[in-house]
Amino acid sequence: MTRTVGPRDSRTVQPPLCELHARQAVNQCPHLGQGEHVALRVRSPRLWGTAGALYTLTAQGWHVHPGDVWLHKCDARRRGLLASKLVRESVGVTVVDLAP
Repeated sequence: MTRTVGPRDSRTVQPPLCELHARQAVNQCPHLGQGEHVALRVRSPRLWGTAGALYTLTAQGWHVHPGDVWLHKCDARRRGLLASKLVRESVGVTVVDLAP
């Protein structure tokens, strides 16, 4: 059974996984095997932007913002971003039953 879910603008830095390997992960991972998970199929995982360490030049020198910062691909501050991850927006999301 599948059903469409929202919100449309859900974003993630996790890499996609095919249905076959998602089933294997559930069978082999003790945490996923406890049933505390949901599998989603994404029709269109569009590139939204990047995440990483954001540096800003100040009068006192370079300042790095604490934690990862997510910036849209059109954000002008991206020139100061040391990117470590791609951020994807999930469009057309449906729940997938991974039960055998």
